[in-house]
Amino acid sequence: MGGVPAITFARGAAVGGPVIHSKKDVIDFLSETSFNKSVAFIITFTTRIIDATVLPIAREISQKMKDELDVYLLRKEK
Repeated sequence: MGGVPAITFARGAAVGGPVIHSKKDVIDFLSETSFNKSVAFIITFTTRIIDATVLPIAREISQKMKDELDVYLLRKEK
């Protein structure tokens, strides 16, 4: 596996919790405080990665994670 290291930021619920997005999404239910906390974290994290002398994240993933991604991305069945 090659390519560019990537990361995703998402605020989600535990298994069985609410769906993260639906056609009923409305801005009225977005907490400005929670949103701002997420944005501040993402900016801090990203700045530290960009300014790092050496990329502090391994450019490899475990076989377990690869297997879980294959199932999640529907490349393999569970």
